[in-house]
Amino acid sequence: APKQSGAHTIYARFPGDTFYKPSQIQGTLTVTLISNLNVNPSPFDPYSENASLAISYYLYEPAKVTINITKDDKLVKTLISLADRPAGNQTEVWYGTIDKSEINPYDILIAPPGSYKIKVIAKPNNGLGEDSKEIDNVVVK
Repeated sequence: APKQSGAHTIYARFPGDTFYKPSQIQGTLTVTLISNLNVNPSPFDPYSENASLAISYYLYEPAKVTINITKDDKLVKTLISLADRPAGNQTEVWYGTIDKSEINPYDILIAPPGSYKIKVIAKPNNGLGEDSKEIDNVVVK
């Protein structure tokens, strides 16, 4: 039968044949939106000429994307925040700068050597759920 437009009630079925209305379900809905997360080059030298780190990923559907870069579990850079991205292959570029923070009291600085984590978070445009993928041990030399 064709789908009808208008409001619909969605029920979730869990083990034990119990049905729940959305208002009875708590937590975050996890959906698969991101795949093929990759960085290039690694190791990355932000002091080299034309230095940039390409962060590439694939989105299965349009989404609002945030990319956070952390060092020692502390946020050092939010590369993009809730940026609208279409479905398909995506590439964002990090030039090795870090933001003013607890570990960097200066305005903007080049990332010091060490191991970084890059986390991509995508929220579908319908606002239901989110997906995140991360790469540990991105080496900055």
